[in-house]
Amino acid sequence: MACGIMTLDRKKIKEQAKKLLDNFAAALGDIKTEEVYVQRKEDRRQETEASNPDADFKKRMLENAPNKDKDCVIAEKGSWIE
Repeated sequence: MACGIMTLDRKKIKEQAKKLLDNFAAALGDIKTEEVYVQRKEDRRQETEASNPDADFKKRMLENAPNKDKDCVIAEKGSWIE
């Protein structure tokens, strides 16, 4: 019997969550927005404008990298792109 109650509770929660999300999505659809574009003369930074990195930049970067091999960061090559 306890399993049946849990199943009913889960079903009720799932239905309430769906209703909440549907209402939220409908409310978002009613919002009026205006598209804004930023126009700049130049869209690239000149190489001569580079700043000197902090002395411990590489150390901090490697400490934060989830995947690394010695002093190289191992990064994904965009598997999300078809």
